[in-house]
This record gives sequence, C-alpha cells and structure tokens, in this order.
Amino acid sequence: MITLSRLKKLFSIQSESEKALIVSEKRYHDFITSSQDWIWECDAKGYTSYSNQAVTNILGYTPEELSKISVLDLIHKDDLIDVDEMFSECVSTKKGWYNKLFRWKTKHGQWRYLESSSVVMFDDNGNLSGFRGIDRDVTKRIEVEKAYREGLKTLNNAFDATPDGVSITRLSDGRFIYANPALAEMSKCPLEEIIGKTIYELNFYHDPRARKELIKKLLSGKMVSDFQTDFRSKEGEIIPGSVSCSLVELDDEKCIISILRNISDRRAAESELRKLSTAIEQSHDAIYITNTKGVIEYVNSRLTDLTGYDKEELIGSKPSKWKSGVTNSKVYDVLYKTIISGKVWNGELLNRKKNGECYWASENITPIIDPEGKVSHYLGSQEDITEIRNLNQQLDWQASYDGLTGLVNRKEFERRLERIVTNFKNNANDKHALFFMDLDQFKVINDTCGHTAGDELLRQMSNILQRKVRKQDTLARIGGDEFAILMEHCSVKHAQRVANNLLNAVQEYQFQWNQKVLRVGVSIGLVPITDNKFSTTDLLKNADIACYLAKDQGRNRIHIYHFEDEDLVRKHGEMNWVAQLYQALNEDRFSLYAQSIIKINKRTSKQSTCYELLLRMIDDQGKIISPDQFFPAAEHYNLATKLDKWVVQQIFDTLTVRPELLQHVEFISINLSGSSLTDNEFLNFIVNHLSKNIEIIDLKKLCFEITETAAITHLTKASNFISRLKSMGCKFALDDFGSGLSSFGYLKNLPVDYLKIDGMFVKDIVDDQIDHAMVKSINEIGHVMKMKTIAEYVENDEIKGMLREIGVDYAQGYGISMPVPLDKLLNEHETKMNNVIKLNPDGKTA
Repeated sequence: MITLSRLKKLFSIQSESEKALIVSEKRYHDFITSSQDWIWECDAKGYTSYSNQAVTNILGYTPEELSKISVLDLIHKDDLIDVDEMFSECVSTKKGWYNKLFRWKTKHGQWRYLESSSVVMFDDNGNLSGFRGIDRDVTKRIEVEKAYREGLKTLNNAFDATPDGVSITRLSDGRFIYANPALAEMSKCPLEEIIGKTIYELNFYHDPRARKELIKKLLSGKMVSDFQTDFRSKEGEIIPGSVSCSLVELDDEKCIISILRNISDRRAAESELRKLSTAIEQSHDAIYITNTKGVIEYVNSRLTDLTGYDKEELIGSKPSKWKSGVTNSKVYDVLYKTIISGKVWNGELLNRKKNGECYWASENITPIIDPEGKVSHYLGSQEDITEIRNLNQQLDWQASYDGLTGLVNRKEFERRLERIVTNFKNNANDKHALFFMDLDQFKVINDTCGHTAGDELLRQMSNILQRKVRKQDTLARIGGDEFAILMEHCSVKHAQRVANNLLNAVQEYQFQWNQKVLRVGVSIGLVPITDNKFSTTDLLKNADIACYLAKDQGRNRIHIYHFEDEDLVRKHGEMNWVAQLYQALNEDRFSLYAQSIIKINKRTSKQSTCYELLLRMIDDQGKIISPDQFFPAAEHYNLATKLDKWVVQQIFDTLTVRPELLQHVEFISINLSGSSLTDNEFLNFIVNHLSKNIEIIDLKKLCFEITETAAITHLTKASNFISRLKSMGCKFALDDFGSGLSSFGYLKNLPVDYLKIDGMFVKDIVDDQIDHAMVKSINEIGHVMKMKTIAEYVENDEIKGMLREIGVDYAQGYGISMPVPLDKLLNEHETKMNNVIKLNPDGKTA
C-alpha cells in the first residue's frame, strides 16, 4: 500500500530529476549557442535543419540562409571526392567521421578550412536520414602551419631524444630498420628485440588491417597525419596511438618513417571534455570557463600544456594566475568593461607560464548568457602566437636594418630622408646635412684577408662612426662599404666639423687581423640641405656625386657639394651615363654586334672566318650607342664588370642554342675590361659557364681579349686569369698592343695566343715609315714568341696588302667588314646552311 508520504517522496524525487535535467539541458544549450564552432544537423542531401549562430561568423550565412543551400555546393570540388567516399563509408559502417579537413566557400567567395566531426542518423526503418556534427574553423592554423612549412629549411631529426616513438620500417615487409628508445619503452620491448623483426612477428598492430590502410594512404600520395589506431605491447597491453608518417628511400628501398604518439591521456581527456561539450572537447585552442566572479571551473588540456599548470592548480583559481604583470592595466579595464556588458572581447595579451616564461596569446572571451539575459559564465580561449609575433618583429627589423652591422639600411634611410624633404614645406628655415661615405682600400682588405675580415672591419667601423654622431642622427649602411649619415637640425658649419671628426677617426683606426695591422681611409661627400629645391632622389644623387669627386681628388678627403662646381657638372654627365647604364641593364637594352677578322698571311692557303663580338647600348628611343660613349663612365663607376657579365651570359645563351656557329669559324673573340681581370667572382662566373657547357661548346674556339694597359696594370692577376681559362682550352688576345709603349719583356709572363697591333700604328702604315717599322717589329716579336698577330684599323686594300707583305696573320677593320648585329649574322649563316643542304649530288640547287 502506497502511503501519502511515500507518494510525496516519489514526486519529490521526480521533481528533482526534472530540475537536474533542465539544468543539464540549459548547460548544453548555453555551450552550443555560445560555441565559436559550427554545430549543425542536415538531411541526406546536405540541407541543414539546424545550425548555431557560429556559422555566420565562419561562412557568412545565417542559419536560415544556409538551410536553403546544400552544403555539398559549398565544399571545394577537389574535396568532394573524399566527401563521397566518406559518406559511403559512413552508411556502410553506420559510423560517423572525426576531424576531417575540408575547404568551404564563404558567402563572400573566400575559402576557409573547417575541421569536421559527425555522427550518422538513421530513421526507424534503418534508412539514412542525415548527419549531425560540429565543424571548427582552423583556417588560421592551417595558414600558419603552411607558412612555417614553407619557411622551414632544415629539420633536426633528434629521434633518440623525442618522447614519441619513432621508427623506420621497410615498406615491403614491415621489418624494423630503426626504432628509438621511446618506442621500446612504449611497446615494453627491448630495442634489440625490435630491430630486424617485422611488425607482424612482434604482433605490433592490434588490428593488422590498419597498416594496410595506412600504406594505401601513403601510396596514394596523401600526407598521413594523426592516423589513429591501437597498438599492442609485448605484454599484451592495448595502446591507443596516433601515427604520422611518410615514405622515404633508403639504400634504393622504399621505407616508412613513422612517429607514434601514445594518446591514452588524450583519449581520457577527450572523454572528460565530451561530458561538458562537443565543441570544447574538440578545440585546439586553450579553453577555460569561469563563473561571473572569475573563478575557473573548467580548463582543457591545451591550456595546461600552454601555461604549464596542472588542471588541479587552475581549477578554483582565476585567470590572473597566468597574468604577466607587463600588460598595461588599461587593457584589462577595457576587457572587464566589455565582457561585463555582455559583449565579446578579442585581443592579444602577454601572459606568463608557470616556469616564468612569457608568451603572447590571441584571446577571445565570450560571456555565456542565461535564459534571463544575464551573464552566467565566461568562456575564454587562447591561441599561442608567440612565434608568429617574434617572426613578424624579426621581419620588421630586417626590413629596416642591416643584418651585419645593425645600422639602418638604405630603404629606411631613404624613408627618413623623404620625411625631412616633406617637412621642409612646414619649416623652410630649418637646416640639415646629408653624408655619403665610401671606405678607401676596403676591397684590398676584403680580397687579401677574406670576407670574414671584411665583415668584421665593417662592424668595427660602424661602432666608430656611431660614436662620432649625435643620438638623433641617422647612420646607415647603404652598400657593401658605403655608409650614409642624415643629420637633422644641423648647420653646414657643424656638419663640416662632424665630417672632419669622422675623417680623422677613420684615419686613426687600425684594423688588426691575423697579427696584421691594416688601415683604411674614407671619402666623404657632404650635401647641405638648406632649402626644398631638391627631391630625395636629387639629394641622394648629389651626395653620391660629391663622394665620388672626393675619391677623384685623391681619396681620404671631404667634398662639399656645390651646384656651380665645374667638376661636379662634369660628374653629372658621367652620372647621367651611369643612370642610363643601370636602366639599360635592368631593361636588357644591350645588343651584340660581330665584326669579321680574316686571315691575310700569304703563307696560309686555308681561309677561315673569325669574329670579334662588340657591345652596343640601345637608348630608350631605340638609338644604337657605341661603347666609346658610355664605357668610360662604366669603368669609372665600377659597372664594367656588370657589362662584361651581360656579354658573357648572352654569348653562352646564344651558343648553347646555336652551337653550330662555332663549327664554321676559327674563333670568336670576347672583350673583357681591366676590372674584370681582378674580380675572382667574375672568373668563377666564366669558369662555371665553361664547365656547364663543355659538352656543347668547343672551348678552343673561344678567345678572350684584354687590353695591354689592363694586363700591365694587373700583371700577376692577369697572368693567373689567363692561365686558369687557358687550362680549360680557351685562347687569349692582347688588344691595343703597342699603345702603352711598354717593353716586350712582360709578354713572357702573359701566355696569350694573339697580339692585336694597335690601330694607331696600322692606319698610317702606308705613309709613315715609323708606323711601318713599329708594325713589323711587333709582328716579328709576336711570331718569335709563337703568337699570331692581328692588325686593327685596316681601312682599305692598300693597307691590307702592306700588312700581308710584312707577314701579319689576320686583319680587322672597316676595310674588311663593318660590324653587323649578331642576330643578323646568325640568320644569314642559317640561310646559307639551308641552301647548302638543298644542293643535290650534281651541285645544282633542288
């Protein structure tokens, strides 16, 4: 018999259960509605019947808009194949999917990466009715991972030190080639019992089919990451594991390198989080929940990993536990004011870990609103962005500073100068000064002592210069051995005094390297900035001109720019050529011409053709400019080697495509400037091209021309340069021989193949007996030294006939042929060869 009191007790129990159910339902409703992840439900055709508000933040659609669109239309077409396979598998296994990554198209046409997990729903008849799941926006994580993968240059595989199990197994039979101690500990099996055994002999996989599935993914070319399966230890213990692996080739055999992580703790943590919320348990961010007083009621494992605190240490405490004490209190004032008002706060905070290490976190704090519209809890999430911020700071620094000296770089220097020029409009009475400084004899130290010594000198020099300027002045390294200073609010008189101090400091500086004491000087160009007539470009050009003029006047001195200075006016002309040369190099506005060199020696019956390749510049109007106009400026301003590089590159590019040209010529001649003879980098540049094309190009038909003056000036280096290239088969000609009126003695040290007799002796040989005797003498000495002779400036048949009588071997000049574009020569040659091919056996054209 049920008494009244027993009925009351039963009703009381039922009421308490209903209340508990309501509280539980409310908690889950709060989690779902406040979740930053998209929680959804859709039918079998992909039309959603439910979406929480997070979908608007992620895809831009409201739940109502999304319900009218099949989600299959929003997934990237390349991912749909995986989706179809996944749906089929879900229907057959009646199991959902977990942490699948797909690309989704937003309402605004952008693509975002979502990580999806779902369960399958069936109706009462067992038919597929739809899916229910949760998607997390991991776009930022994917982008960061991608950026780090692309920037990653080396990987230190310290396998033995990692806490994860690492192994290398053969693809064919699963035999262990390598295993680290962590894998041995995880499997409870000594390393000596693992190495040499197969996975199947060790019964390593709890389900052997898992390895077959993993291999299938690898062979399909997909990256295998976080492949979850169970493993078995030697003692029979089942170990939940996560495997990431890739194919490698060792000793011509395909192998699998795997990283196995024991995820027992992770599985336990996921189970606990699932009791609270599906959204929270799947988060890769550090998440915590507090009550309205800020007391922490829940944390996920990511937060404990990030902060270093155990869960027990965090539960019951407040978020101030990881507060760094560095962030301005006003930031927290805004934070508290925002969330108390029921709004979401987003920002970046500098936090502190348990071990005292600080880290930057991108934080999101969302108020959880109860049905009465009041804040009941706060849901906080953190993402560690320390590495990203550090990388950004490093990139910002590198964009404005020189990595070797730590000084401002050219880009930042020009930006500050531009600010000065702009501000002149507001304060026309102000005065400033601009310095350009070029170290004298730096190249000598760099070449003789090496680049390491040169770098150290630049670092020490930077410190010396920095001590001679004011804190508000800008000292910059703008080139290899070039520095610049911008002195703001500085009179010309004070600038001159500073320039003298800088000059004296450099002169007194002694650089010690390998028990040697070396000195350098400095040439300083000073430009007073006293009005706004000049642009930033003008000021930089004027400073460069003044600096080079200081060098021209003997180096190790100061030159102050004056617009009326006649020397500077002359420099302007050369600098205009320099600007045109730089522009022509950037725009590839140069062309090669070819001039014939023919045999004239009466003792030689065999006729063959030779060519000298000549450089021409094309101005911006298409006009052809000869080198006698621009090359002096190129030599004066260290551009000659750049032009030589252009010529050599073009010749090799042409000959690799048209190697047949060399089959029908005795040699082609290439001019080199004096500065290139002393440039080891240029020598290596030529050697590399010769080595790469040795199978295509007959190197014995390449002849390099150097002038007599350049050879004498740099005799030792010229000899080394010639010997290095001759050892590879190339020939050399000594150009303008006789112009230096030098002794023939130095020829013994120059192993050249041809002497080119200077044209000033050749052109008047018919009428001038001295010129005739000079040509004859040079020709005879050349022959005694086993060198062939080439006469330049052969302008008519009379000169050619007299040279033949003397015994000169070759002739070149306008009387032989005019220079023609190399392209035209190649086309004529190709036409001629085609006509030869068309000849029939009787010698008649077909």
